[in-house]
Amino acid sequence: MDNDIRVKYHFCIHLNFKKDIDVAKLEKHFGLSAYKLTFKKDAKDREKTAKIWYRTEDFTNIMVDECFENFVIKIKDNFVDLPQFLQEYDGKCVFQIVFKELHEYPIISLSKNVIEILNQLNASFETDFLCN
Repeated sequence: MDNDIRVKYHFCIHLNFKKDIDVAKLEKHFGLSAYKLTFKKDAKDREKTAKIWYRTEDFTNIMVDECFENFVIKIKDNFVDLPQFLQEYDGKCVFQIVFKELHEYPIISLSKNVIEILNQLNASFETDFLCN
């Protein structure tokens, strides 16, 4: 690891649908390339769901909140009609910050703008720490 890196993280968007939906068509509809697609019939979890998982590259900027806001603003227009899909197919959406390395405590805050966008998209927010 580079000694100058104080934090390493990426952003994810997880979409889960209890009702069957063609996730490949939905991926194309949103115009973003998914990191992983799972059709409901192929789901391995106890409660089978169709899933789309989007993931960014890794970031090392200690200003995590600013990077997250830029990310949310950049992709929000791709998901403008997401709430309708979530309602129709009994879905849920989670925007996530996943920390992979921490050598300094990062700033984790959500601006009013980010909160409003997540609310418009009917999305939740969470953090995960995969640090050693």
